[in-house]
Amino acid sequence: MSTDFTAGTDSINAQNLGFTGVQPAYVAGNALNAATKPVLTFDNAASATVVGPGAAGTAGLRGTPKKFASAANGAGTVDVVGTMTLNAPTSTPAGTYKATVTFTVL
Repeated sequence: MSTDFTAGTDSINAQNLGFTGVQPAYVAGNALNAATKPVLTFDNAASATVVGPGAAGTAGLRGTPKKFASAANGAGTVDVVGTMTLNAPTSTPAGTYKATVTFTVL
């Protein structure tokens, strides 16, 4: 989940932020591995079209929590890797933009 990116009064809609190519990276010697307990992975791509500031919606990583991976509780340790991409509209003013991206482990 991500907040919109802001720089003063300018913003980039977090619907333009995606996390794709999500894959498990198993830890050597751990009980959780590809042969014993696979981890399901899910991509959360940015909006198919660039979304302007202030537009409503929950595409990409904006708004609601998104599921990236799952495994049985207590199964072991695994790293989750992927590519995070931000597509800024061409009308975005130059600046240092900040957002909060939250990852929750349950």
